[in-house]
Amino acid sequence: MSCHPLRTPALDKGMTLLACSLVLLGVAMLASASLRSIHDDVSLTYSTIDRLLAQQAAEAALQDAAVTLSMIPKSLTILQAQGSHFLGEITGERFAQGGPMQSCSAPEYFLEILPQASSIDPIQPEVSSPHRYRVTAKGKGLSEATVVVLRAEFEIQPCAIEKISMAKDVQHSAQKEEQTSDQLDTECIPQVRRLAWRMSHAS
Repeated sequence: MSCHPLRTPALDKGMTLLACSLVLLGVAMLASASLRSIHDDVSLTYSTIDRLLAQQAAEAALQDAAVTLSMIPKSLTILQAQGSHFLGEITGERFAQGGPMQSCSAPEYFLEILPQASSIDPIQPEVSSPHRYRVTAKGKGLSEATVVVLRAEFEIQPCAIEKISMAKDVQHSAQKEEQTSDQLDTECIPQVRRLAWRMSHAS
């Protein structure tokens, strides 16, 4: 007669508990890895959107600087244009900010005059030689820590500068000055052209 060891109920319960514990541990590890992957994806998406909003804000500042340059010399002097400005400070443009998917603050830019090269063509008058400006624009994303800096050079053809100064010296009456201004507006419109731009900083 063969003899078989008897398995007690306590041993069966212990084996079942161990098996369930191992299954639950595996499920918990899978859930933790899944949550970590989702968190990484969300963080990457948030960072991408944040960086994109900051870059769009800096680009808006460059466009505002171009509008500012187009106001020279009709309603703005070079001394007033150069320096640091917030978007819309001179042009009056509005910038949406502070919303759930908007930059946290208004972008700003710094406008500086570049040295003017002498005209190569001796026939071309000096007054029509282009002026170059460098604009450094800074935009922020959803967070203050997300900053993108764009730098661009602009060229403006200030063909009306000398004409306006000569007109003011010769014409003294308000009627003649108005006629001269209207004539200049039709004959010469300052042309602002962006030469190149690059991203100099992003964080």
